Amino acid sequence: MDEGTEWFQPSNLEITDLKVDNPACNVIPGEAHARLNIRFNDRQRGPELVERVRRIVEDHAPGARFEAKISGEAFLNEPGPLSENVIEAIQAETGLMPAL
Repeated sequence: MDEGTEWFQPSNLEITDLKVDNPACNVIPGEAHARLNIRFNDRQRGPELVERVRRIVEDHAPGARFEAKISGEAFLNEPGPLSENVIEAIQAETGLMPAL
């Protein structure tokens, strides 16, 4: 979806559930239900992604039911006193240097 940013990985869409309610292995199902999740960075915004997916669904499955829920927007707190304290605490407890 994008190349990512200095602070975030690239945004990506994942299929998290696909269900056809078809007990027979040799019958084409009449309908399917899919759940998707988009892990997105600060280059993207939830409403724009919803519309992008809605257009794809409408183009490829006219009449399909589409529901969307945005659980939160990407946000960025640039490094500062709080992240420095967290880094120090992690290093003190684990001996590891965390990547922001």
